[in-house]
Amino acid sequence: MAHELIPAQTTSSTHKHLNLDLFLHQAYSGPNKNQQVLIKPGGKFLQPRGNYLQFGGLAVHDWPLYDDEDQSKGKLVARARGHHMRTVQEMVDQWFTTGQIVFVDGSEFVGSTLLVAGTYTTGQKGEWAIVGGTGKFSLAQGVIHKEMVRTNPGTGEVRLLQIRAKYSTVESCCEQNAEDKQKNHDIRLKTLLEQFARYREWIEREPSALVNFIDYKASEVDAAINDTNRHLLGTGGFGTVYKAVIRGATVAVKITKEISHRGVRAFAQEVNR
Repeated sequence: MAHELIPAQTTSSTHKHLNLDLFLHQAYSGPNKNQQVLIKPGGKFLQPRGNYLQFGGLAVHDWPLYDDEDQSKGKLVARARGHHMRTVQEMVDQWFTTGQIVFVDGSEFVGSTLLVAGTYTTGQKGEWAIVGGTGKFSLAQGVIHKEMVRTNPGTGEVRLLQIRAKYSTVESCCEQNAEDKQKNHDIRLKTLLEQFARYREWIEREPSALVNFIDYKASEVDAAINDTNRHLLGTGGFGTVYKAVIRGATVAVKITKEISHRGVRAFAQEVNR
């Protein structure tokens, strides 16, 4: 079976940029605990602090992100939801994290998300990659720079997240595609009208051509192929052909499916026969 290769459409959508600083409040114990261990391998802990898990340890988290280091003064903007796991065997408190930043009610980005992944080592600076998103952040790409700003002994930590990304929404891409389709349609229509004009000029220059060409009115053609008189002869790749009688003569009327470059060429070939 033969397959037709259709070239992908390209659009020139404008990227938008996101520059946002938020504070991640992690609580691994205490009344405001916002993460939970799912897999806790046996053996001794690698570090003196009891919350450090061995290689293979897995936890889920729902960390709140505020616009201020002090939760009581700040506004909740989003939540970092996902999981983190110990993927190194060395005695380093390093975690691989995947999840999404979900923007909550009250945020200008409510309902949108950023998909993030990367590692962090306790007490050190690091980065997470932004590898996608939804809502306003469709097709997002970027990086999150993170830095420890405060440790709450025995209960958790506060990190500064500097979110830097570029994105273009699906809606804007769809709008661009619609604009491109309309432009292509207009170009094809213009090409077809120019083709008709050239044939008319040729007929006017060559009187003998009138032997083979008759100028029918649109109203005559419409009346000849109405629902009562319509007689289908066949359907092709570019249109449907009907048998009709106009001014006492039996003719074939072709109605094109769409205006395309191939359709214009096919029309020209038929007229030149």
